[in-house]
Amino acid sequence: MSNPKNRISVFSAAALGVGSMIGAGIFTLLGEAGAMAGSATYLSFLIAGVIALLSGYSYGKIGARFPSSGGIIEYLHRGLGNNSKSATASMLFMVSMLIGLAMVAKTFGNYAVSVFHLEGSVYAADALTVGVICIFIFLNFIGSSVVSKAEGIIVVIKVIILTVFMIAGLTYADWYSFAPATYPGSQSIFGSLAITYFAFTGFAVITTTAGDMANPKKDLMKAILLAIGFTTVLYVGLALVVFGNMTPDEVMVSKETALAQAALPAFGKIGFSIMAITALLSTSSAINANIFALLRMSEDESAYGDLTKTFVKRIWKQGTDGLVIIAVLTIALALFVDLTTIAILGSIANLIVTTAIHIGHFRIRKTTEAKTVPLLAAVLLNMGIVLLFFYSADEAERSRLLIGVAIMILLSTVLEFVIHKINKSRKDTALENSSKDE
Repeated sequence: MSNPKNRISVFSAAALGVGSMIGAGIFTLLGEAGAMAGSATYLSFLIAGVIALLSGYSYGKIGARFPSSGGIIEYLHRGLGNNSKSATASMLFMVSMLIGLAMVAKTFGNYAVSVFHLEGSVYAADALTVGVICIFIFLNFIGSSVVSKAEGIIVVIKVIILTVFMIAGLTYADWYSFAPATYPGSQSIFGSLAITYFAFTGFAVITTTAGDMANPKKDLMKAILLAIGFTTVLYVGLALVVFGNMTPDEVMVSKETALAQAALPAFGKIGFSIMAITALLSTSSAINANIFALLRMSEDESAYGDLTKTFVKRIWKQGTDGLVIIAVLTIALALFVDLTTIAILGSIANLIVTTAIHIGHFRIRKTTEAKTVPLLAAVLLNMGIVLLFFYSADEAERSRLLIGVAIMILLSTVLEFVIHKINKSRKDTALENSSKDE
């Protein structure tokens, strides 16, 4: 347990979750989800929010019983046991977080191009994407306390701007745009859940604060539900603003900056600029929150033997080899993988791991005193989102995604096998040397 003076409050933990969720989630995925759900995108966000609340209940209960800075990693090992299944699932979750981090960074690059009027430059977005990743990796190397303090301030600023924009934008919305007759088929709406749900997955970073809470049994659940509840209201409201001021075709044309484009009717060009700058703030805080969570989870994984000690070994000030690996992998994903593919593959991987957590939690529900019905609902709904998405996808996309998910699972399995072999070899060598010394 941390020093009482440094313990995290409910508000601070919830702010970390909101900061992580409201990053690329609403700024990029709104357009991606709109490509499938059209004017019914707000319904997709609402349903995804309800499912996220059920997952949050599960996380809150198991986290209250086993508070740890490892968060999700700890829950997997508690529910599934300290074995190859939990180790592979842990690695898969880390991969999904890296994908999310890459998506957020790429969103930063796309919006920064608009803010700095660099549309004519071919490599500007990529350069800005790489730049923002390097900046936050460097700040984590030097362990700047300013960054962590700024996180809460940035979250408050962006929430205020988005809330004002939402309220003002709703007054300009054309409510006839949301007539049921304008909705696509239910297959498309439910199929979009894999995308909209990914916009909520950032709440998992809250679980890494449990070990620093004064009373995690009460505070963790409050922080998770507060963050998800608020974000759901904001996402639904902003989806109504966008599709109430723009047609689905217009959203498709400018989907990477759709939220900023929707500010034009109410606020004109100044509104577009403000929203674009807000996007930069939002993605910056989300990058910071995700790096924070990845580092804490990697420490827990290393303790369980799912990562080598090298990953958490410090190489300069607060920086570790793991930070360098995170930077390299994130940059590679951001530059060489399509944004839509990043979002969908990351969401599916996250859903698979989340389902595994809920199944493991169901096995130990008496220990955590969790209720059976919400846990079963969390298992079935998370699993259902994956199945619905594959069902709604066309044959070519379905095959491509199945191959992508299979590669991710295979890669996670192989990595864990190799890492455990390395750790076992090092442990055996250490014991052998110890015996010789005696």
